[in-house]
Amino acid sequence: MADHKNPLRYFLNESSKNELSKLVQLRTAKGAFGMFFKRFKINNRPRQCECGEEEDVKHLLCECPVTENHRQILRDASATLDLKVPLDSKKGLKAVLAFLAKTLRLL
Repeated sequence: MADHKNPLRYFLNESSKNELSKLVQLRTAKGAFGMFFKRFKINNRPRQCECGEEEDVKHLLCECPVTENHRQILRDASATLDLKVPLDSKKGLKAVLAFLAKTLRLL
């Protein structure tokens, strides 16, 4: 269940602009993802993940084999890896930031 209508508010004063930017990109699915580049016909950016699959938020957080060894960070916040939990709770968003730091994604 969500901590608040917008759990990002907890991060406004606690996080760097870079971290906040990453969280907004993930929550809106508008950012440095292959599917975003494809949708807006941005041709000079890769559309696929380094594993070869089309990249979107679900792929990055839940499916990519390249990041599997760090996914336990997310499972600690949401055992089922339901995107709604990590992206809609303070605990989940903290886990997402830790996951991104370990996987060096969305630099």
